[in-house]
Amino acid sequence: MPLPSASPKIFRWLRVVLGFIVGCGVVLALYRIVQKWNGADVHVRWFPLVLSVITLVAANFFQALGWKYLLERMAGRTIAMRPLVSVFMSAQLARYTPGKVGLPMVRIAGASKLGLSVHLIAASVGLEVAAWIGVGSWVSCGALLCNSSGSSPVPGLSRPLLGLALIGISSCLSIAALVDQRRYPHWVRRLLRFEGTGPLISLRMLGMQLLAWLGWWVLGLLVPLSVGSSLDVAVGQAVIFILAPIIGFLALVAPGGLGVRETVISYALAPQIGASAALAAAVLARAAALVSELAGWLIAMVWERR
Repeated sequence: MPLPSASPKIFRWLRVVLGFIVGCGVVLALYRIVQKWNGADVHVRWFPLVLSVITLVAANFFQALGWKYLLERMAGRTIAMRPLVSVFMSAQLARYTPGKVGLPMVRIAGASKLGLSVHLIAASVGLEVAAWIGVGSWVSCGALLCNSSGSSPVPGLSRPLLGLALIGISSCLSIAALVDQRRYPHWVRRLLRFEGTGPLISLRMLGMQLLAWLGWWVLGLLVPLSVGSSLDVAVGQAVIFILAPIIGFLALVAPGGLGVRETVISYALAPQIGASAALAAAVLARAAALVSELAGWLIAMVWERR
């Protein structure tokens, strides 16, 4: 049969073409920003930068705890914390493989360590990603609605549209957290391999996701401050540090959102703090994320072996 063998080729070529287009766009955008770079204008303050790393380490552990609550909801039993954190932090580092395939593969490889089935782990990754994007979008809409500064990091979005999006996201998250799984269609339960009862996700998981995203919002305050931004500008633009990881994740061809996240942050901050400081803030935010993930992985490894 030619179709089954042709289809993977089509998807492979589509990924290559899409990756080339995204890569060209990122390179072009960064080139325009680098043209305005003047390193003499940027003076880094290390104290808020160090605080941002500590904040992201805490955010990673909140996210790991949220995954624990999700697995316990799906499996209907308690999951040990130490091996779970070890698997989670290892998977976070694996996000930098092309196509985002590293994260689910590392988590699936840790199924035996957690005493869970491969299918349940695979389904949990999809649910967690959906909740992660949903809660992040909810926080972003709320922050943009509450933004009272003169400039928005996402110009052109009307407040009624943001309000409708906030209501829609809230409704979806409420259904997932309040409606019993047994009320879902049979094909949905069969696809996701549900093994427990009750709501699909727990309110505790959403709470942990919320705390994790608030950590990224705090990062959006601290990193601009570290390159000389005023506090009012940092508060008004902090939401872009939530939107940028989501956009970077949706660009599947970019490993860990590399380049995409930096471009979004740079373009949003440049009109407020200048191109040089904006590019420095984007690079420092990526550095803070990498250091926090490495620190979280080291803490998890030491904790598990003790």
